[in-house]
Amino acid sequence: MADWLDRNGLSRDQKGEAFRGDPQQSQVDTFTDACRIAEWLGFERKGGKGSHCTYGREGEPLMLNFQNCGGYIKPYQAKQLDEMVKKYGAHT
Repeated sequence: MADWLDRNGLSRDQKGEAFRGDPQQSQVDTFTDACRIAEWLGFERKGGKGSHCTYGREGEPLMLNFQNCGGYIKPYQAKQLDEMVKKYGAHT
């Protein structure tokens, strides 16, 4: 994941900072970015069907579910991912 962040010109801190504040104004709200960030945070893909992808992390009761809506995720999904960035971002 660190290589992907570097190739896209964002450091770990910048990527995490992109989610701070209002998730509807998130700089990182694409479906692909959300999936990559979930993996960077230690979540593993557990499945999904159709336009959905589900991620889980050992010891974390919340599952992340992302729906690909024209290449973007829904605002409530960005908010959930934001919470996980706040919780695990400094520990990865």
